[in-house]
Amino acid sequence: MTVRALGALAAVLLALLPSAAAAATSEPSPEPTLTAVPEEVAAWFAAEGPRAVESADLGDPADLAVGAPRQVAAWTEEFLAGTDASTPAEPVSEWVAPVMRQSEDAPEPVGVLHAADDGGPTVVEVVADAVFAEALAGAPDASLFVDDDIVDGWFGLIDGEVWPVSEGARGVLQGSLITEVFQDFLATWHGGAGPTPEPAPGEDDGAALSPLVPLGIIVLGGVAAWLLVRQHRQADSRIAADVRAGVEPPPDGESAHPDGEDAAADR
Repeated sequence: MTVRALGALAAVLLALLPSAAAAATSEPSPEPTLTAVPEEVAAWFAAEGPRAVESADLGDPADLAVGAPRQVAAWTEEFLAGTDASTPAEPVSEWVAPVMRQSEDAPEPVGVLHAADDGGPTVVEVVADAVFAEALAGAPDASLFVDDDIVDGWFGLIDGEVWPVSEGARGVLQGSLITEVFQDFLATWHGGAGPTPEPAPGEDDGAALSPLVPLGIIVLGGVAAWLLVRQHRQADSRIAADVRAGVEPPPDGESAHPDGEDAAADR
């Protein structure tokens, strides 16, 4: 009976405790929808791109070639404010393309050509950043590149992760981060306090049940103590009964010493 009572009460307490196995995992943030680079923009990069990079200090202009452009994006206001991480960035009417220097072995990335739509593609800047150019040339098609004026750097966005691709971005971020974690740092860089993390599903239920856990532990301890006292009392009662049986005189007609020991003692 004692083991059953303790086991039943322990099972009830364990049922009240939050289960770590039931913790829900957060869904990855959806990627912003990319639009195809307009044909006139691609044609401008192919025709005007080489002339646009002639004045940059990237080597002999005759050895330079401009690769395929990619669309640029900007952080959303909600992402910067820390209120929503589902859509970190949205495409804008700007594009970037890697600048490659021809060599005997293979084209070498040396810089990036940045252009914006101002009644037609217009050069914004030429960045002499070989790492940025290599990231542009080798990134998956779904990658989005974000220009951050505050950080003065460029970030790549793909599969719910952000990674630095330009020199300015690498000065504040080393390696990649998931967008939800990166949002905290981004809000700080932009002068905000950062988002308040939302409780995971089921976390409120665990918090509501938590006051019952100490109460249950107290009850369990009380029951265990009561059972122990009861067992000791039963043991004391048995001992007392044995003592009384040893000191009380036997009933009339019965000998206190079996097998005639009284007679032997009297003689």
